[in-house]
Amino acid sequence: MTNHIQYIRSQLVLLGIALILICGFGACKKSSSVEEAVAPGAPATRDLAGPWAGKLTIGKVELRLVLKVAKSPDGSYTATIDSPDQGAKDIPVTSILYNDPALQLELEGLAAAFRGSLNKGATEISGNWEQGGGTLPLVFRRTRLTPPSAAATEQSFAFTKGSKPDIRGYWKGELDVQGVKLRLALKIARAVDGTYSGTMDSLDQGARDIPITTLAFKSPTVKLDWKLLNASFEGKMNKDSTQMSGNWTQGPRTFPLVFERTDQPLTATPSLEQLSFETPPGGSSDIRGYWQGKLEIDPLSLRLLLKIGKAADGSYAGTMDSPDQGSKDLPMTSITFSSPSVHLEWKALGASFHGDLNQDGTQMSGNFSQLGRSFPLTFDRTAQPEGK
Repeated sequence: MTNHIQYIRSQLVLLGIALILICGFGACKKSSSVEEAVAPGAPATRDLAGPWAGKLTIGKVELRLVLKVAKSPDGSYTATIDSPDQGAKDIPVTSILYNDPALQLELEGLAAAFRGSLNKGATEISGNWEQGGGTLPLVFRRTRLTPPSAAATEQSFAFTKGSKPDIRGYWKGELDVQGVKLRLALKIARAVDGTYSGTMDSLDQGARDIPITTLAFKSPTVKLDWKLLNASFEGKMNKDSTQMSGNWTQGPRTFPLVFERTDQPLTATPSLEQLSFETPPGGSSDIRGYWQGKLEIDPLSLRLLLKIGKAADGSYAGTMDSPDQGSKDLPMTSITFSSPSVHLEWKALGASFHGDLNQDGTQMSGNFSQLGRSFPLTFDRTAQPEGK
């Protein structure tokens, strides 16, 4: 079972590599959840459409999952799964077989499946989550998405310089893990009752809104816990509330870490306004733009999407999405292009792509390498993604 737990933990990040900040799963307080149970006595329907909430229990770890099912006019279903405690959203369910009451879901990008049965009241789907040769019990309960509560809208991130010590606001830090530098961003809010809540983004790992499960502040001491990541930060705030210096601890390892206050939430790459994504005429001399490829790692088949922009000084910046694993905006730490040679790097993933751009600038062919393994990969130029 230990190997199975490790497999599940690793498979829910890009390419199954268990990175330091996503090697476990966290749970957040009920007040921060966006789902609530359907009231008793609500009319039953055998229709699966709508949101369902469940929890995977892996030893002492609880991982929340949100199954979102949509029904097409022809009666067929589509679905995605969110893993809110890891910041993973819209992981596609690649196959849905529903023969009332039996339900089977396949998630090819995670090499995972769920097999269950809808109860008589149509309020629960009880079954098993299968992944990596192991099986875990899982129950999805019908829920409804609720708008933010009044208390949530009254939360404040604003901090005024010169006011009494307060940790609310936006913070940035950089964790050095044996030469691998991971940028962390905190978003901490204070409610009208004086309580704090917050989330963390691991920008170089594409993880967003990882909930802080415990947040304690008694000036100048700060303690933040991500309980089910088995991680914590303990430190002290300076006199003008602009810096928190201390240590990040995860498992048996401890690393020095300093958070500095920022005016706005930190982002993975420069703002879109600073980058050009438009391919110039005769685009063979430029890699800016949007690209799509498929990485085949038996038994996984992972779609990868690249967004590469060019700054005014000629430098490149970009991100990668792995939609089949719910990972978005994984920043490229290095982009080198000397026609036709292309080299892209993601240091936090221990990954890189090296290949050549073809003569008409429509395809990059080469190899994707990660932690000593190499796989053939071709990216094809594609149109601008929706919403961009």
